[in-house]
Amino acid sequence: MLLAVVGATGKQGSSVVAAALESGIAVRAVVRDRRSSLAANITEIAQADIDDLEALSAAFAGADAAYCVTPPDGPGQWGRETERARNMANAASDAKVAHVVWSTQEDTRDCDSTIPMLSGGYRVPSYDAKADADATFRELGVPTTFMRTSFYWESLLLPGIAPADGVLRWPLGDAKLPGIAVADIGRCAVGAFLRRSEFAGRTIGICGEELSGAEIAAAIHEIADIDCGYEPIERDEFDVNEGTANMFAYKRDCESAHRALRSVALSRLLNPRLQTFGRWLVDNAAALPIE
Repeated sequence: MLLAVVGATGKQGSSVVAAALESGIAVRAVVRDRRSSLAANITEIAQADIDDLEALSAAFAGADAAYCVTPPDGPGQWGRETERARNMANAASDAKVAHVVWSTQEDTRDCDSTIPMLSGGYRVPSYDAKADADATFRELGVPTTFMRTSFYWESLLLPGIAPADGVLRWPLGDAKLPGIAVADIGRCAVGAFLRRSEFAGRTIGICGEELSGAEIAAAIHEIADIDCGYEPIERDEFDVNEGTANMFAYKRDCESAHRALRSVALSRLLNPRLQTFGRWLVDNAAALPIE
């Protein structure tokens, strides 16, 4: 199998590259700049901008499978993910790729909530813009696994998400948050590629564990030996950006729907090495930005 991986230097893409190479799958890294730093044993490198359909089609040509992921848009750019994903769908169709795993999300506008809509008619732009592109893969008849990911535990290393003064402050209420280690996203994707006949055409959701904010804080305290608490706040008190604030609030207000779309058991079927949050924390506690 030759697997084309879009965004091979990004978080998700690099995790897919690592998992594929570990499984003996040949990888074609699709990157904007072929001078990018990549794993030494990458089979091929294809240079393509995801805004350029012709270049993407050439990058997918001859590949048996493709991993498609879009980088998140910032405020003022919301909606670009949809067009970029549609380019990938068209490129996969042009190249007659036998199996695509498309890293997508659910449409949060379908959930009954008072969370305000943002510009462009999105509630959670990084989710809704991906969901808007799903239909293109279907309409073009691209054999696709629609894989919905979960909150990256690596996000805990980022300012605004990480504990501040020893406290996690999220607009999550008491809801349980499905989460996953980035490395396990790649392993789950490769599991789907290796079982194409079973997973092509399916929509799946992956996560490693479901924990409340209080449970995450308790694990940080117990496993990392770092004082950490949890304080639920309102959406308007969360100052990272509106899109991220809405993301947490959606997972609070629409907890049942969000969790129902993800399965730890299925994730472990695809990836027997699936990590719990505690296992991830053992390896990453030192990187937590806590004084």
